[in-house]
Amino acid sequence: MVTVLIAGGGTGGHVFPMIAVGDAVRACAPEARVVYVGTARGLEAKLLPERGDELLLLAVEPLRGGGARGFVRGSVVALRVLPSALALVRRVRPDVVLSVGGYASGPVALAAEI
Repeated sequence: MVTVLIAGGGTGGHVFPMIAVGDAVRACAPEARVVYVGTARGLEAKLLPERGDELLLLAVEPLRGGGARGFVRGSVVALRVLPSALALVRRVRPDVVLSVGGYASGPVALAAEI
């Protein structure tokens, strides 16, 4: 079985493409396991569980908003969550990882590369 990990979310501009890709994977390979990674504060936290999709959460914060201080804070949080992202990738053992943008995408993409 193929496992696809799709990371990202936050707004509809990231979440709906994430869902479309996951649905396309399932249409081509119904036996595939599609796992989404997002944050509790993003739109994905509501939409994906309602659909019955597998969603794993990371405690990542935005890099935008709040000026330079907000960017620095978001960057520090992203670095702190990197060990959790690495553990998540190792636990899921995906065959492929897709980052669609959004808070959770950076740490997961980096963890997948490591």
